[in-house]
Amino acid sequence: MSSPPSLPDARTLFLSGPTADISGLAQFCGARGKGPKSGKGADADDARLTARRPWRRIEATSYDTAAGGLGRGRRALDVFQHGNETSLRLFVWARDDWRVVERRLPAPAGFATAGPLADGALSAAAILDRLDRADREEALGALSLSPGDALAPIAALRADEAVAVSILGEAIIEATLVVGRVDVEDGIGGYEGDASPVGLARICLLKGPADELFSYARAAIRASAGRIAPAAGEKAHWRGASRASDLTKPRKVRIDPNGDAAAALAEGLSASAARLAELRGPLSLARDPEAARQARVALRRLRTFERVYRGAVGGRGLRRIAKRAGRLARVIGGARDWDVFLGATLSELEASGFDPKGAARLNAAAGKARDAAWRAVHAEVSSPDYPLLVLDTLEAASAQQWRKGAADDLSADVRAFADAALDVAFGEAHAIADEIPPGDEAGLHDLRLALKRFRYAAQAFRDIYPRESRKPYFQAMSALQERLGALNDAVVAQGLALEAAKGGGRPAARAAGYVCGRAAERAARAADAAWDEWRALAGTPRYWRAAPVSDDSANANEAPEVISTAPFKAGAAPREC
Repeated sequence: MSSPPSLPDARTLFLSGPTADISGLAQFCGARGKGPKSGKGADADDARLTARRPWRRIEATSYDTAAGGLGRGRRALDVFQHGNETSLRLFVWARDDWRVVERRLPAPAGFATAGPLADGALSAAAILDRLDRADREEALGALSLSPGDALAPIAALRADEAVAVSILGEAIIEATLVVGRVDVEDGIGGYEGDASPVGLARICLLKGPADELFSYARAAIRASAGRIAPAAGEKAHWRGASRASDLTKPRKVRIDPNGDAAAALAEGLSASAARLAELRGPLSLARDPEAARQARVALRRLRTFERVYRGAVGGRGLRRIAKRAGRLARVIGGARDWDVFLGATLSELEASGFDPKGAARLNAAAGKARDAAWRAVHAEVSSPDYPLLVLDTLEAASAQQWRKGAADDLSADVRAFADAALDVAFGEAHAIADEIPPGDEAGLHDLRLALKRFRYAAQAFRDIYPRESRKPYFQAMSALQERLGALNDAVVAQGLALEAAKGGGRPAARAAGYVCGRAAERAARAADAAWDEWRALAGTPRYWRAAPVSDDSANANEAPEVISTAPFKAGAAPREC
């Protein structure tokens, strides 16, 4: 059940967690003293349970082709069974969310809905034959299938579902709770016959102010001590990825070149929060270097948007979110640095054969330091702070309180805003470069940080500029960043070698000295090359100052990241919250 994230809007949130905690949400608002507060100073007794649909059994089977064509094309086909009712659900990735289309079918006949995964393959037409001809053809088109294409069950959900509707002050909130398990077939999508628990809550605001929805979620997170957390969506949660390599590519920040600057900020915040929500499992369940890398990228993107918009937004809410993101990035960065040190720097030392005893001591000390750093990551990610950061970022994206008291720049054309932002970011880097004396590696470190800030800003707004004009600039910038990154890695390696050598005696000190010497040589070479790369970048025309294009042909040569499809009949849209 591989899928990109489905992002919540101001009326819908997905929460995931252990099945016991998700089940407990059925009583959450009705429990005296435990309900989320409504507004400032409101008493928990104001939250009262008004309606509840009892638990009922649901089963579902997800289908794909033998080659995983639906998953790769960012589509999914599920058959749901609720008692005697059968629903066909299509999931189609459309730019920034899943279009979920549900069709109710008669009781199943001729195909399995949630039986054992060994039920075998069926043709697409056989699964869709309960639809009339026009709807079947439209469904086949949406899924990019031919009637004879063989579809096999790849995952089966067996769960219980309950619905609770609550009143919190002036708000009415519906919580749909699903607890059970997903069995995943071997082969398609790279999974290996795994089974994962499912605990998911879909929280809908039926009536009232949007902030009550987030207050509800915030109270649920705190009451569960952080075990409940925002989820990237229903399909993403079912997939149950435990490592970053199991995740789909992060959602691309898609900015409408004809929109205003505020819409671009909301898009960036949403994309960052969605990726952080997906990465919580891989970060907390295993020592996953790729998860650490991806989390740092997501946190940098979040902080980049805050920094770029700092002078335009109202209030300090985004600034506080960015500070929390920075603290989390430093914790994750510590584990990431030790991973790189052990995986690259010390492997070079061992391969050299220099002082095996000292190398062994240095390796052992570095391993202990890495374990401690990852324990800090696990503690941080498992605490309520991580899911609350994700939730607050989602709320900032949807409620957009930062519009109040904002500068006029926020309502300006996004192209004009991006032009000015890139001018400022590159100007900061250029000013730093002008002040660095020859041979000053510390100064180059400052330049690296400034260029990293500029690069993330450039990547955030990249799609509003023609690919042909920005490509040479990005190539020159990437070459420079690679040099400066090598310089930084060498400097970090020296510090970590000295730290690991403490208490290891003379053998460890000798090994650390060898590491520092080799790292210093690499740093010197990288510093010399960095100046050449900087001059190449400084001499490359600034693409954002080229004449703006007047239509959408600017990105006509971009490789498509999604396969566009027409929506499956408008009249078949799912029930709105």
